[in-house]
Amino acid sequence: MRHLVLVILITLFAALPRLGVCADGNILGGFEITGFLNVGAGFQHYSRDPITKNLNGGSAFGGSLGAVLPGVNGGPAPVPGEDYLLAFIDNLELDIVKSFGKRARLRADLYFARPLSGSAVGTTSVEHAYLAVTLSEKYGAELALGRIGLETGIEPYERYSLDTISESVLSNASMYPGPVTAMQLAFTPIDDVTLYLLAANGMTDDTLIRTTAIPSGIGIVEVNWGDPDQGNGIVITADVSPDSDANGHLTYGGNIDLYQYVLPNLQLSLEGLARRDNAIAGGVNTTYAAALGNLRWDITKRWYAVFKYAYAWQSAAGNGFYNLTGAHQQLHEAWIGFGHYLADTVKLKWEVRMDVTDPAVGATQWIASSAIGIGCAF
Repeated sequence: MRHLVLVILITLFAALPRLGVCADGNILGGFEITGFLNVGAGFQHYSRDPITKNLNGGSAFGGSLGAVLPGVNGGPAPVPGEDYLLAFIDNLELDIVKSFGKRARLRADLYFARPLSGSAVGTTSVEHAYLAVTLSEKYGAELALGRIGLETGIEPYERYSLDTISESVLSNASMYPGPVTAMQLAFTPIDDVTLYLLAANGMTDDTLIRTTAIPSGIGIVEVNWGDPDQGNGIVITADVSPDSDANGHLTYGGNIDLYQYVLPNLQLSLEGLARRDNAIAGGVNTTYAAALGNLRWDITKRWYAVFKYAYAWQSAAGNGFYNLTGAHQQLHEAWIGFGHYLADTVKLKWEVRMDVTDPAVGATQWIASSAIGIGCAF
């Protein structure tokens, strides 16, 4: 009920300027609200071999439907040979932006979900929820405090903008820092180069797990070139965190993302990362390495095709705190998909996906899946 009330209040605030309730200079000036709705349906089949692909403690189980299966919401986990035929709500999102003159602004991205109904984990969450103040217009310096989405990763956290329906193991297993609760300093020393420095609660699941008083440190360099509408660029991220236990058991990570239009209608996006979790009691030092490639071909202004491949490797069974892929193993994921814009902000997507998991001990497993989805930005 409280979520329904929240939606009604947000809608009323958004409608006030249209009704003439506020004028220029009023507190509601500069208020904007947008949103996304992503829904879909799909089929997924597991091979008959024991399943070892369990990403970040049950946040996803592989395949097109892996992030919306009942096991993600506390229901039964997949079993060998099982089939799923599901309709699902990927996410409903409302994004709020409010500017306070030229020196301050806020942003809040609210995610709504229906547990045990084929949607995201939990009922309400935030992807962004921060206040930012401008320190220097000349150097683009800004200080932000709250829940902040990072530039790291080629898969956008806005699911509508994702070329495929499902995400890769890199994102689903939280191998790199996602949105974090942090203090961030961003500045642009020269044109097309932006630096981000963050002190965060944690790198992985930082709203669920807090094990030490020492913050995580994250540094990001973003460099862009060429046509701004195409988004050619590179993003380099380095991070260190005491997420697992205490100061002597650190996690180190690095990530490189590259975006480049090799032809006017052909974009290649590449990502590579490495991460090491030092062992705590009951675990061993565990290293992760992963790579992701996404090739998008804009056939026409309305149609595109996408080819995507992800690889991940985990060196041991976990450091005693994190076991991001489920076992000492190698994982392969491949997609072929299409997208069609039914309208400027309504996108129809279809994908066929194959996952292969090769554990160090045990039989190789596979997951065959396909899904169709519709996304709308409003």
